[in-house]
Amino acid sequence: MKKKILIYIDDDVYIRNYFTYDSFKLPKYDVVFYANRSVTRKYFLESLPNFKGYTNTSAWRTILRFNLQCNLQMMKYINRSKSFRFRLNRYPPRVKYLLKILNLPIIRNIAMITIHVLLGANRQIKAILKKERPDLVIIPSQIVDATSLDIIHLCNEMSIKTLSLIDGWDNISSKTIFPDLPTYLGVWGEQSRDHAVKIQGIKKSKIFSVGTPRFEPYLRKQRTLKKPYDFNYVLFTGCSLAFDELSALKSLDLCLTKNGIKDVKIVYRPHPWRQKRKCFDYFIEADFKHVVMDQQIKEYYYYLKHMGTIYATALQPPLEYYPGLLKNALFTISPLTTMIIEAAIMNKYVLTLAYDDGYHYTNPKNALQYYEHFKGIEEVSAFKFCYDSKDLSTIFLSLLKSMRGKTVLSNFHKEIDYYISLYPDKYSKKLQEIISRII
Repeated sequence: MKKKILIYIDDDVYIRNYFTYDSFKLPKYDVVFYANRSVTRKYFLESLPNFKGYTNTSAWRTILRFNLQCNLQMMKYINRSKSFRFRLNRYPPRVKYLLKILNLPIIRNIAMITIHVLLGANRQIKAILKKERPDLVIIPSQIVDATSLDIIHLCNEMSIKTLSLIDGWDNISSKTIFPDLPTYLGVWGEQSRDHAVKIQGIKKSKIFSVGTPRFEPYLRKQRTLKKPYDFNYVLFTGCSLAFDELSALKSLDLCLTKNGIKDVKIVYRPHPWRQKRKCFDYFIEADFKHVVMDQQIKEYYYYLKHMGTIYATALQPPLEYYPGLLKNALFTISPLTTMIIEAAIMNKYVLTLAYDDGYHYTNPKNALQYYEHFKGIEEVSAFKFCYDSKDLSTIFLSLLKSMRGKTVLSNFHKEIDYYISLYPDKYSKKLQEIISRII
């Protein structure tokens, strides 16, 4: 009889990242799926023969879990990660003050007990666990997903093993401390594994470096790397954190004009889930001579601007598009974002912006200084850092001169292996190996 695995999907991002290449295709096991009703791609989940249904997560439950419990955990263990302090400093003063009051020893104990009582048991999840009786529950996670935390808590009470698959590079070191530890953890690489031990307090033997399925299109041997544009281009990838990207683009545009460079353009790809900026932040293509917006994101970008919003995770750009976009660029320009790792996977140099933009606390200079997961990246030869906006044009021209008309044979995989484990096999195969060790 096959062992049973229950997989819970809490957000749309996990549908794209884990199902694009059948990461959960586990033929040795009896696999069933459940999901949060808040996901928008229900048509995809409902097409799965072993999809069993949805659970609801109320707004108050999310508030208790994320806004209170996770923030109190982060405040209590603020000295475990400098990323926590960086994150908390972005909160309004009155929110920080409230968290400090709630984190006073006696008050904290009362607050945590109150949260626990108000949360109670997630009855929907408990009923599912009793019905399915799984040998293992797998949860793609960013640590702060309310229902995922409920699942870990109940599984611990019911002696059911859990495997939490960490979805993002910074999740382990910057989100919070797990209120209840999962039995096992799957992380990006050795850096995340070290962070899980040091910051989360999980035993190293319980942590697996498994990489991430969303990078599988970069590593597959059979892939189409069609050039998306019929001109030479440098790719500028934006970040989700607030940063003045338009000033950098304008500087680069003027640089190309002043130097009479007409055979190269800059393709601007704003982050699909970008946070609100304090500076002018509306890209008008007609204002530039050498900068165009990436065709895949263009319609969505202007739609969000028209609707007056800037952040919507329902957009999940197809993973297949990125390898060709990166591979065919002369090089990449980017503030500190996961895209620098993706460019390095494709063996592309990155002009890495690491200066203060004069507007935002979350500028790349601070991000480099305070985010734990960026520690050590200055040693990676793929990343050419710009620490002052005045040097941007000079570094850009230098890279352009060395890259234009040449076939770059660099291989940066060994240099980034500490941050992301790059396995030649499919993610599903690696996951099966881990599951066989767990069960």
